[in-house]
Amino acid sequence: MLINVFRIKKNSNRYLHLCFIAIDCEVGEWGPWSQCSQSCGENAVQKRRRKILKKPRRGGMDCPVSRQKRRCVVPMCPKADVR
Repeated sequence: MLINVFRIKKNSNRYLHLCFIAIDCEVGEWGPWSQCSQSCGENAVQKRRRKILKKPRRGGMDCPVSRQKRRCVVPMCPKADVR
């Protein structure tokens, strides 16, 4: 919690205390994995993401990772017949 203190009037002994409550990031559930990016080869990947429901404010906790990527296991592409 962040607390700011302000003097109400100059040369006054009265103060106004304002409390700013930090708001942490909130994220949704992970979505499904996408299809593989290619049907053969070594660099096929799948991706998924989750929505940021609430952005952090006033010093709240940052958002965790919202995108993930993983390799797909797919067959090697056939070699082109070069003559």
